[in-house]
Amino acid sequence: MPESWQDVVTDLPKGKLSGVIRGPNNLFWIIKLIDKRENPSITFESIKPSILEVLKSAKIEALREQADRELRAEANIVSTEAPLNAAAE
Repeated sequence: MPESWQDVVTDLPKGKLSGVIRGPNNLFWIIKLIDKRENPSITFESIKPSILEVLKSAKIEALREQADRELRAEANIVSTEAPLNAAAE
C-alpha cells in the first residue's frame, strides 16, 4: 500500500470514500474502502526484513535531506559570467 494511503485507510470506515490523497510526483487518489481484513499468515517475523528495509530507506532519505539543507545553508555561489543582457549589447 502506498505510504500516502496508510493513515487514510486506517481511519476510513468500510464502504466510505476518502478525500483527495496527494502523493509523490503530483499523483492524486480517491479511495473507496470496500473491506478490511487481516491476513493470518503475516506475522511480525515474516515481515521484519521488509520493515527494516523501509526504516533504513526512510533514515537514508532523512539524512540526505538534512545534508542537502546544510550544504545549501553554507553555500556561497559566485558567478563569473557576464549577465545575459550584457551579452546582447
